[in-house]
Formats: sequence, structure tokens, C-alpha cells
Amino acid sequence: MRAQFPRGWLWVGDDSDDLTPEWTRAAYPFEHVHTDILGDRTTQLVPRRAVVQHAVQSGSGGSYFVQLGASLRPDSPDELHLEVAEASGQSGLDRVLVTAVREGARAGAARCTVAGRLRLDRALVHLVDCKPARYHQAAQLLVRALAHPDLLSLAAPELAALAASLWQDA
Repeated sequence: MRAQFPRGWLWVGDDSDDLTPEWTRAAYPFEHVHTDILGDRTTQLVPRRAVVQHAVQSGSGGSYFVQLGASLRPDSPDELHLEVAEASGQSGLDRVLVTAVREGARAGAARCTVAGRLRLDRALVHLVDCKPARYHQAAQLLVRALAHPDLLSLAAPELAALAASLWQDA
């Protein structure tokens, strides 16, 4: 399901959504996965995935575009493995964006207790309008959204409200 929020959208789905354009469009080849392991986790959730897009267009140099996607799998009962894939080519997350995404993911994970394997491996990067701080914000939103216990059952207006709130709070 895709829900609009101011200047962006959040798409959520499960394993049955492999061919959804929001999920497949942002895939990129990667050569290395950076992993952070956080312990003392208690919340197990069903597999889920999400993609967030947010953009601002202005003539003053304040423009940006960010699209980032992640999946959560219940692979670990008491740890959260945060994985960020570094692109092997021109598309996807480069080293600078990987750093921003890892920091954002850790910030989001500090505010929840979800366990499992959360992999951030989907991104569309527009080099002209690329702001690492926005990728940090998007990663934090994704981790917190994927940790929401009722994420897959929210109606579109509730999902939009959640996305707007998490974007403002990140």
C-alpha cells in the first residue's frame, strides 16, 4: 500500500509484493553490506518491507530528492542486524550516503526494540539533488516504520499520518 504525505509517499508491503514497482524500481547492485548489531531486542514481527520518497524543488539550492527502501526479517530473536548495502556501480548508495543511512538507521533503532535483520538496499539517488542529511532522515523513518507492530494493517490515512509524523520527528 502506498500513502501520500506532505512532499512524499511511503509504500509498505510483505513478501508477496516482489514485483511491485515501488519495490523493484529502487534495486541496485551492491558489493558490500555494512552491518551493525544491536542487542537487547524483544519485539519479533512478521517480514515486511517499505520504501519512502521525499522531495523538495526550489530555485534557491534547497532542492533535494530521496528514495530509500528496506526490508525487515525476523532472523534473530534478541538482536537487530542493521545492514546497509553499498553500491557497486553508479546507481545506489555510495560511501557518503552509506554513512548517512547507517547513522540514521542506528538513530531510528535506538527508539524501538524490534529484533531481526533490517536491510536497507533500495535507493534512487539524484546526484544533483542529493542531500546526505535527507538519507539519514529517511533511514530513521524506515526503521521506525518497519518496527511499528501494526504497519501492515494500517489504512492509507493512518499510514500517511504515521509517515508524516516520523518524517517530522527524524
